[in-house]
Amino acid sequence: MSMDNWEEIGRKMDREFSRIRELLEKEIKPQTSQKAADALRAASKHLAAAADQIEARIARSAAAPDSAGRADKK
Repeated sequence: MSMDNWEEIGRKMDREFSRIRELLEKEIKPQTSQKAADALRAASKHLAAAADQIEARIARSAAAPDSAGRADKK
């Protein structure tokens, strides 16, 4: 693909993003937008909790004695 083709693809994407943004701003009711924002915030809290659980599991694994290491010392 030539550089001109990539530039045209970029221009088409820019136009499409602008069209979608305009559609969202004009067609989607503010109440629906607020519900979407609330849903994203709730999802964010769940993702943060999941990340905390993963980090806690990593910390427990790092603090636990290595059973393979103990077996080597027998």
